[in-house]
Amino acid sequence: MAAPLVGVAVKAGKALAATVSPSSILRFGIILIMIPLTLVLVFIIPISMILTVPNVDTSDINLYKTVVAKINTEKSVQLQFQQLIAIDAALNDQIFTDVSESTIKTLANKFLWSEEKTEEYKETEYYQVEESKLNPVTKKMEKVKVTKSKEVTKTRTVTVWHVYPLDTVLNSLISEGKIIDKQEVLNYMSVDVNYFEMQTLDLPDNWTPGGTGEYEWPTPGYFGLDAIFGMRIHPIKKIAKFHNGLDIDAPMGAPIVSSKDGLVTRASYAGDSGNSIVIINLDKTENRYLHLSSYKVKKGDVVKKGEIIGYVGSTGLSTGPHLHYEIRIKGNPTNPLDYFR
Repeated sequence: MAAPLVGVAVKAGKALAATVSPSSILRFGIILIMIPLTLVLVFIIPISMILTVPNVDTSDINLYKTVVAKINTEKSVQLQFQQLIAIDAALNDQIFTDVSESTIKTLANKFLWSEEKTEEYKETEYYQVEESKLNPVTKKMEKVKVTKSKEVTKTRTVTVWHVYPLDTVLNSLISEGKIIDKQEVLNYMSVDVNYFEMQTLDLPDNWTPGGTGEYEWPTPGYFGLDAIFGMRIHPIKKIAKFHNGLDIDAPMGAPIVSSKDGLVTRASYAGDSGNSIVIINLDKTENRYLHLSSYKVKKGDVVKKGEIIGYVGSTGLSTGPHLHYEIRIKGNPTNPLDYFR
């Protein structure tokens, strides 16, 4: 009975092979390969980025740097601020809202130990002696006191500070039950937060846009910046991402004006960017205005510099009312602040 069944199966297989072309088989094979690759790109890589990139913003990074630099100077040690960030990320489940100079110092103290040492040092001592000298007025020899100095060797007790290895600190935290797995901390350290840190604003208080006047500031009267041009940890996606422009802090409904004379090439919803306007300027540069609440222009409109084109909102992937503003030259994002200071 088995033999006839095998014969039938072989015939069916040959018939199927005859009807399926080699190109179809190749396409099917490619699909089989692409499915798991797509799953890795869509799910596994973003999850791994969340698990390895500390969810710490620029101000917190700068605070860690400042506190650690002060400790290093005062105690003549080489404490690494990124180790503290990684440990805090593990201790607090990526929540940095309570980070302060005090909490950073408390964690830093777990790395520090000291010892008393006796050291020699040189000191100059001054003393007086009597010497006989000729008085030029009386022409007689007189006794006078002369101050002299000598270098002497002394000893003193000093405190010398040292830094425990990271592994020692992690073992201590594990024994205290504060962290479970040291690998979690090492994962957070696998990415250099310096690379993702946004540029320092370095703007004075009450800063207002200046520059040559080539571009009009897009939100009249509102100059605060929530984020600037450069690498950062995305505030919602929690992954490393390049920020192509400025996030200008402005209230819901504040007017937005065109930075230059140009042609509106887009005025529509654009996914994560929300309600968006793209304007190609007369000089072929490009401005993008994202997350708007509403438009005052439409695609194809010609606009003048300073003309109201829309209103501030929080559409798309946004944490609150603001304007994401870009300047692009030949399609490439450039730092808008370069034109306003």
